[in-house]
Amino acid sequence: MRFSENDIQELKNEVKRRLSEKRYNHTLGVLASAEKLAELCSPDYLSQLQAAALLHDITKEFTEDEHYALLAEYGIFIPESERPAATILHSITAPLMISRDFAKYATNTVMSATRNHTTGFPDMSINDKIIFLADFIEDNRTYPDSVALRSFVFQNMRDGQFDSNSKVLTEACLRAIESTINHLNASDKNIDPITLETKTALTKEIQNFRIEN
Repeated sequence: MRFSENDIQELKNEVKRRLSEKRYNHTLGVLASAEKLAELCSPDYLSQLQAAALLHDITKEFTEDEHYALLAEYGIFIPESERPAATILHSITAPLMISRDFAKYATNTVMSATRNHTTGFPDMSINDKIIFLADFIEDNRTYPDSVALRSFVFQNMRDGQFDSNSKVLTEACLRAIESTINHLNASDKNIDPITLETKTALTKEIQNFRIEN
């Protein structure tokens, strides 16, 4: 499925209406990075990745009460002892809002990429990886690890080299995961188990690349 330019513009306008200026500017940064990565790694899914980038943080500014109210609306109840960190909640509720308020854009690609853009996922598709990485390296990110990884990615990807670009994409996702884990450890914050599982999966994937070569 491909969305038209008008579809993407309409979505952009609606997302802008719902987000703060700061969050919307970040979203536009993710959109720009996702567009570059899509052209280099997954051009057939460009419009769906544009939609995923625009919607990935659609519930980011919710309060915890708003997150859990939306979950309850869909019959999802998470015991307090199992509740994830507040920073992860938007990746759980965003797909619910997409299915409710943005059904036109609720493709499998969009839903999966928005769901997996925060913690990652052990079996991420190329499109999942694109949104995950775009969120980490978008131009508004000035953290040293983000700046370095942005340079690594765009210095090592080449037009039309989809196979080698996908390997760079995977390597970059692993570096982003490792950076996130290091930051959480330094801040003495809990690390979501899925993030650790994703690191293991990406490490194995890269090892397999090296064996093939």
